[in-house]
Amino acid sequence: MTAVIYARYSSDNQREESIEGQIRECTAYAEKNGITVVKHYIDRALSAKTDNRPDFQQMIKDSEKRLFDIVLVWKLDRFARNRYDSAHYEYQLERNHVKLVSATEPISDSPAGIMVKSMLTGMAEYYSAELSEKVVRGMTENVLKGKYNGGTIPIGYTVDEEKFFQIDPLKAPFVVEVFQRYNDGATMKELMNWLNDSGVTTNRNQKFTYNSIQTLLTNRRYIGENRFKDIVMPDSIPVIIEKELFDSVQDKIAKNRRAPARHKAENDYLLTTKLFCGMCGAMMFGECGTSRNKNVHHYYKCANAKRTKTCKKKTVRKEWLEDLVVNETMKMIRDDDSIQSIVDAVMILQEQENTVLPLLEKQMKDIENGIENLLNAIQAGVLTSSTKGRLEKDTVALMERVGLDCQSLHQKGRRLILPLPQAGTEVVLAKAADVITYVESGVCDMGIVGKDTIQELASHLYELLDLGFGRCRFALAVKQGDDFFGGYGPKTIATKYPKIARSYFQKQGLDVSVVKIEGSVELAPLLGLADGIVDIVETGATLRENGLEVSRWICDISARLVVNIASLKLRKAEIESLVFRLEQGLDRTK
Repeated sequence: MTAVIYARYSSDNQREESIEGQIRECTAYAEKNGITVVKHYIDRALSAKTDNRPDFQQMIKDSEKRLFDIVLVWKLDRFARNRYDSAHYEYQLERNHVKLVSATEPISDSPAGIMVKSMLTGMAEYYSAELSEKVVRGMTENVLKGKYNGGTIPIGYTVDEEKFFQIDPLKAPFVVEVFQRYNDGATMKELMNWLNDSGVTTNRNQKFTYNSIQTLLTNRRYIGENRFKDIVMPDSIPVIIEKELFDSVQDKIAKNRRAPARHKAENDYLLTTKLFCGMCGAMMFGECGTSRNKNVHHYYKCANAKRTKTCKKKTVRKEWLEDLVVNETMKMIRDDDSIQSIVDAVMILQEQENTVLPLLEKQMKDIENGIENLLNAIQAGVLTSSTKGRLEKDTVALMERVGLDCQSLHQKGRRLILPLPQAGTEVVLAKAADVITYVESGVCDMGIVGKDTIQELASHLYELLDLGFGRCRFALAVKQGDDFFGGYGPKTIATKYPKIARSYFQKQGLDVSVVKIEGSVELAPLLGLADGIVDIVETGATLRENGLEVSRWICDISARLVVNIASLKLRKAEIESLVFRLEQGLDRTK
C-alpha cells in the first residue's frame, strides 16, 4: 500500500521542528505496517480551521488521481479542527478510495471506531474554540492593563519587555511637530516630505507615505487610548499629544476631506480651504475654463453654486482675489507691531530644542559603529554564510548591526571557516563563484554574493534580499571617440562575463562575437582584439586612464543574500527570521 503524509502547524510561535516530529512518527508507523510513503504535504503556520491550506487542498485534489491509498497524519487534529470539515474532506477521500489514518491514535473501522473518531474531532473543535476564547480573554486583559496587543507599534512609542508602551525620546518630538504643523495648515504631503527629508522612518524602517501620515494623525493611542474590539481604555498608555490638539487636528482632517478638489488645488490655488462664500458660507474651490481664443482662466467658485445650484454667488477671478489677499497681508505684516510679534515668535522658536538633532546623532553613531565591519554570513545554528574580498567588510558591519558577535571575523588570520559562538553558527569565506557552488550544493544554507556572479552563473538559487552595498554597474565601454553602434561590420566584445554580454546584445538585436578575458579586460580594445568591452564600472577611473569611455550603461548590480532552495523549504521560519533582522540593519542611505 502507498501513503502520503500530511503535516501542519498552525502558528508562527510553534516550532518548525514540530513538522519534522510529525513526519518522523508517521514514517515510523508506515515502516512498521509495511506502507510505502510516496510524498509529503506540509502547511506551515496555517490553522486547520481554514480551507486556505495550499498543500492540503493539493492533497485532496491529488487523491482523485488514485496515486496513493492512505493519507497518514500524526493526529486527527492535523487534518481538521471542526466536525464539518473533517466529515466533508474525509468523505472526499473515501469517494476516491483513500483512507485517513492517524499514526498515534489507533482507531478501528468498527462502529466503536467511528464513535471514537467523532469524539476526537469534537475534542479538537472544542480545544480550538477554547484556545480562541483564551486568546481573546488574554488580549482583553492586556488592553485593560494598558499593554501592547501586537500589530504595528505607532511611531513615537516603544514596547518594553513587559509589553508596556514607553515613549520613544527620539521620535516622539516628531509626532508632536507633525500634529502642530498640520494644525497650523500644513498638508499631509508636506508633512510626508518633511519627515522623509529629516531621515525619520516608520517603526518598520520604511519611508512615510500619504497613508502612513493619515494613520499617524488619526491614531488615538497618542492621547492615551488603548483599544481592542469594543473595549476602550482611556489614559492607559503614555500620552504624546494633548487632547485639545488632537481634536483640533481631527476637525481639520474632516474639513479638508470635504474640501472640493483639495489635492488638485492645494498647489495652484493659494486660498483653498481658507476661502468661504459670503452669501451661503460654503467653501469655495478652484476651477479653470478655456475661452474662445484658447486662453485659460482660473476662478474661485462656491461649492453650493457648483453642486446643488442653491447659491447665486458668481465666480471670482483667481488672480484678482489672491492679489488682494496678498496685498492686504503685506500691509498687516509691514506694521511695526506685527514685525515685532514675528521677531518674538522667531526668537522663541530658536530657543526650542531641535527635534532633528538627536535622531541625526543616533544615526551618525550607528554609522560610526558599523563603518569598520561587514557581514559574511548568517544565522544561528542553521545557516552558514559565504563571501570574501570586497564584500566582506560591509557584510561584517551588517552582521554587527543586527547584534551578532563578529570577534572571530576580525581575528581570522588565514582561517576560512570561522565560528560565531553567540549565534551557534559558522561563517565560510570563499570567492564569489564558489559561494554559488557551496550554497547551490546545500553544504551552506545561505550566502552573500554580487548580482553579477548570480547572473553570469545562472544559478538555481533564491534571491531573498538586496543588501544595498557593493553597488556598481555593468557598462559597455569603447575607445574614446569610437561609435560602437555605427557602421555595418561585425563587432567583437571582450569581457569576463560572456553570458551577460551575449544576453544584452541579443536584446539589442545585435549579433556580436564574444571573447572571454580573465583579467585586464581594458587591454582588448587598445590592442585591437575587440571593438569594446563589457565590464563592471564603479568610478570609471580605470577606463579614463586607459583611454576608454562608457558607451552604454547596461544594468545596476549590488550584493544579494541568496539561499539554497531546499534549505528555504526545510528551515523557512529560521531563514525568514534572519532575513527580517538583516533587513532592519540595512543602511538605506546607500
